Amino acid sequence: MAKPVRCLEDLDLWQVSIDFAVLIHDLTARRPADERFGLVSQMRKASVAIASSIAEGFGRRTTGEYLNCLSVASGENREVFTQLVIVQRKKYIAADDAMMVLAMEMTNRIGRMLTVLIRRLRA
Repeated sequence: MAKPVRCLEDLDLWQVSIDFAVLIHDLTARRPADERFGLVSQMRKASVAIASSIAEGFGRRTTGEYLNCLSVASGENREVFTQLVIVQRKKYIAADDAMMVLAMEMTNRIGRMLTVLIRRLRA
């Protein structure tokens, strides 16, 4: 049985999204200097925005506001996924690179967790 969520730090989704943002920062640290203000910057901002939107929603007063923030987080998650695909296609990082594989898995995990939480809040 899942433990009760008493504060933001108890929310597994938030914890995973923080880990994801750290992973994206580590992954992008290995990118070419000419991408520092392009994909690297976008990926870092979007990955941080996922966790930030979850936190913002958690702190809102109504379920509707929380759902809106979770929807934004879901969009940001898909944004990072898309950017990861671009990074692979540009061959900045191999698709089988361990950190890339983990990042792709985490975008899928965060997406599933967001879907579950959104469904539960709507019920």
